Amino acid sequence: MVKVSGIGDVLGSATVAITTAATLTAPLLPVLGMSPVLLAQACCIGAISFGYFNDSGFWVFNGMFGLTEMKDQLRCKTAVSMVMAGVGVVELLILNMFL
Repeated sequence: MVKVSGIGDVLGSATVAITTAATLTAPLLPVLGMSPVLLAQACCIGAISFGYFNDSGFWVFNGMFGLTEMKDQLRCKTAVSMVMAGVGVVELLILNMFL
């Protein structure tokens, strides 16, 4: 069961990572000459790479797939996250050629 009692419970570590990365790198856009779309995608890819216990997505993933052992939870979630991040990096490199 998921209990939401405040804004801190709603924002997981991935949300904080995306917000922090975007805030710190946004001023560099004019200097780098980079597309804002690529920057946003890069921030999201970095945030999904390593999910851990304090990320709400970690617990949603475990609940949906019925994982109860911590070792299995970490192994499965890490494998899926790394595949998603790998595909995201490939997409980012392809988009970089066109934008």
